[in-house]
Amino acid sequence: LDDIVARCKAHYAKRLPGKIFAVRCKRAGTHPFSPMDVERHVGSQLRQQCGAAGISLKAPEVEVRMEIRDQRLFVVHEQHDGIGGYPLGALEQTLVLMSGGFDSTVAAYQMMRRGLMTHFCFFNLGGRAHELGVMEV
Repeated sequence: LDDIVARCKAHYAKRLPGKIFAVRCKRAGTHPFSPMDVERHVGSQLRQQCGAAGISLKAPEVEVRMEIRDQRLFVVHEQHDGIGGYPLGALEQTLVLMSGGFDSTVAAYQMMRRGLMTHFCFFNLGGRAHELGVMEV
């Protein structure tokens, strides 16, 4: 945990003096500690060593973010908001149930815009007129 403190301090020491902060940790893999253990230890050490004004989990001025995956630590220095939705390339193919309304059509269009390979499935429960309407959409 002290190594994690040192690495977080290297990235955040200049941003913390006089500020209220929070530590956020995500963890994957098996470790003898929980994410909350990391947040507590790193938060208390950074507060003592960097001259921060305090810690607030609800309204921090600075968020110290990190991810621990197996034996690797990733310190998140900056985070930019993306457009949301599926990560690009995360799914190879998708299946869209086409109902004939606009919701399924718009959902399919948005998935295709995100780069997902889209296949369509239609259950003809309304006869030939319903089938023609779905094909037109």
